[in-house]
Amino acid sequence: MADSSIKNNYDGLHESLEILLDDIQKMHDIINVAQRGLQMTQGAPNAVKVLAKVKNEEDTEKHKLSLQKVERIADIAKKEIDSGFPFLYSQSSIMLYSYLEGAIKRFVIIYFKKNDLEKIKEVANIKIAFSEFVNLDDNEKFEHLFILYEKLLTVGMQYGVTRFENLLGPINFSGYVDKDLAKIIFELSQIRNVILHRGGKADKQFIACCPWLNYAVGDRIIVTDKKYDEYYVGVCKYVTELAIRLGEKRGKDMSEYKIKA
Repeated sequence: MADSSIKNNYDGLHESLEILLDDIQKMHDIINVAQRGLQMTQGAPNAVKVLAKVKNEEDTEKHKLSLQKVERIADIAKKEIDSGFPFLYSQSSIMLYSYLEGAIKRFVIIYFKKNDLEKIKEVANIKIAFSEFVNLDDNEKFEHLFILYEKLLTVGMQYGVTRFENLLGPINFSGYVDKDLAKIIFELSQIRNVILHRGGKADKQFIACCPWLNYAVGDRIIVTDKKYDEYYVGVCKYVTELAIRLGEKRGKDMSEYKIKA
């Protein structure tokens, strides 16, 4: 009976973590493909010139337009390559945090669907207007419930691990997170916010939140390959921690996988 109860309560929760890992791996692969593609553009202008000379078309309008096009693309690519792919890593950092945020949301919603909501005090106390709820389908109802749940538990709270742990607490999935891991994911959340909402330029709030990055007001945020790797590894470590907690809930010995402090 006990084993059956555990299986029913936690069934499907691993899927949210698997989706996250699949998404970030695909993104990592696309980064590699994009970098190769940008580098390949560097040979195109010279190839166009050589072929035009072979065909005696150097002075034709068609050749000039073709050359102008490939030179413009090659120039954009060269600037990105020479500066270390900052746009590529910035956009990937936004997605990396968004994928993690989405995984936590899916994790909580799946738990809601599999368990008695009346036993979760923070959910049972949520006030829901009948008019907002009655016409929603089952999935929409849980989405709406999560929005209210998140608002209740994270009002005035910064993004990052602390926010996630607050959402996981009422369903008994919160736990210890290494301070360095928490710091890197918090940093990722702030990088994501400043790129999305501040035009990628440091403001006073960002500087106050991440003083160790040594930005000044108005500085352009640069995500290097090293920084992106830190964020990627950090997200993977946090997913590992959540998977360990899930394994332990299901009665498995996860000691060999625990991240050493």
